[in-house]
Amino acid sequence: MVNPEHRPELLLIEDDRAIARMYQLSLADFGYEVNIARDGESGLNEIRSRRPDVVLLDVRLPRMDGIEVLQRLRDDPELRRTKVIMLSNQGVDEIVQSSLKLGAVDYVTKATVTPRELAQVIARHLLS
Repeated sequence: MVNPEHRPELLLIEDDRAIARMYQLSLADFGYEVNIARDGESGLNEIRSRRPDVVLLDVRLPRMDGIEVLQRLRDDPELRRTKVIMLSNQGVDEIVQSSLKLGAVDYVTKATVTPRELAQVIARHLLS
């Protein structure tokens, strides 16, 4: 699925350790390098330092929620083009619409997506 000569770098901002590890391992099987940040503030710092190809961003996070992280990315001229896929169980229409309006490239509900499907969503956005 992924070019073996270049492993795209993902940053997963997720506070649930078990979920983060599951996605890290399963997405690695699809050729992605997955780094993890456990809260919004450290996630934003990781984005600044690592410049990942795609950010997978949960909505409910400690220290800064995902919507605020997304807003700060869009307000920063150097980071505003960062591809962000919201990955959350908060499938409330208002949150989904806010995320997309702020420039998230996609919104995926954790409870309904398999790792393979998520890998396909990521690949699609890497090509766009």
